[in-house]
Amino acid sequence: MQNPICPKCNSAHIITKDTAKTYGGIIGTAGGAISGATAALAGANIGSKIGMIAGPVGIAAGTVAGALFGALFYGATGGIAGSQLGKVVDAHVLKNLECQDCGHSFSGDEPSEINLNPISMP
Repeated sequence: MQNPICPKCNSAHIITKDTAKTYGGIIGTAGGAISGATAALAGANIGSKIGMIAGPVGIAAGTVAGALFGALFYGATGGIAGSQLGKVVDAHVLKNLECQDCGHSFSGDEPSEINLNPISMP
């Protein structure tokens, strides 16, 4: 992909805002962690059964390890999914690019407002 140029002032000083990607990652992580809480209960149950081999300490350690694994796994998975969805929203819905010279916000497929060819055809 080539570096974007501002369609308003033709500047190359462009930044990406990545608003949806950021919020998508945050919301996805939170949603994944909440889903992970449910899975953590199942993981804790499995962990406690595996830990029974080592006695009461093993049951406690297995329960905690299973719960942590469930929450971390689902939180990470949700964060990745939310971030990827946010990238799509940034690219196709929001005006994700911002010119640092004139402040114009635009999407990558917006046509230029500058006439680069001053000779017009009849």
